[in-house]
Amino acid sequence: MAPSLLRVEGLTIEIETPSARIRPVRDVSLSLAPSETWRWWARAAREKTLTGLACSACCHRRWRSSAAGCCSSTAPGGRANLADLSEAEMRALRGDEIAMVFQDPGSNLNPVHRVGDQVAEVIRAHRDVSSAAAAAHAIALLKDVGLPNPGAAITRLSA
Repeated sequence: MAPSLLRVEGLTIEIETPSARIRPVRDVSLSLAPSETWRWWARAAREKTLTGLACSACCHRRWRSSAAGCCSSTAPGGRANLADLSEAEMRALRGDEIAMVFQDPGSNLNPVHRVGDQVAEVIRAHRDVSSAAAAAHAIALLKDVGLPNPGAAITRLSA
């Protein structure tokens, strides 16, 4: 049996509001193996979003997980518990090893700019590559997801 890439055990998120402490996520447990893809259904989008944000350590400072060490990882490099990593260490993971695709990813894209340019911008934010290399990678990614004519989705960038 392959080790889990991501394992969450008993995740409960508590948020302090002016009127009360709420628990929008309660007792979530899941395991994701390398190369495994799964879809997740929840009663409300907030449950999926908050769980994803907790697992990628993008939680708001006022949030609290009532399950200590709830998210763990066996990602390359031997990282054992995402909750123990510094913000700099988490930033290095985000984009390549940890990413989130929201329910309506189109709402996160700027319609004024080409999709490929926005993808290339994210690549450059996480890797030390030239604009041309980022553009080539963005085109390859858009091709992988089946976008017709992915080269038209990006402005030719210079090196």
